[in-house]
Formats: sequence, C-alpha cells, structure tokens
Amino acid sequence: MMSAGVIPIASRECGFEDDEVINLLDCKLATIEKVICECASKPDDWIREHSSRCVEAVNTRYSRKDFTDSVKEAMIQTLKQ
Repeated sequence: MMSAGVIPIASRECGFEDDEVINLLDCKLATIEKVICECASKPDDWIREHSSRCVEAVNTRYSRKDFTDSVKEAMIQTLKQ
C-alpha cells in the first residue's frame, strides 16, 4: 500500500527505517488509536509530504530489482559459509 501513498503505522519489529513509517512505541490498542488520531489530525501538507515519501521509498528501496538483488546477495553470503 505504500506504493499508493498510504502512510504506514507499524511496530519497530517490522524492520522499516524511521523515515519510512510512523513507528509505534508499543502495539497496545490505545497506542495504535492515539497514533492514528494524531496522524489523521495533521495538516494536509504534512500528509502529502509523508505520502510522497512513502512512494519514493517504495520506488528507491523496495523495487523488484532491489528485492532480487537482496535475495541474490543473501544466497551468495549463505553459500560462502
């Protein structure tokens, strides 16, 4: 969904970079609700900026080529061991 500009809200355990998502302090329902409400109340310019950053991250870090290169490198490193 990031490729459509949806701003992800996720736990740190998901492994995204800090500039790609809104990281939750914990995964309690109250925390999730609070962060969603805070994000929903942000000005339109903030939402547009963060949405654009999500699309950019997908295009520069998560393309099919990046995925393929990452898997290839992991396999090479595994076979070296």
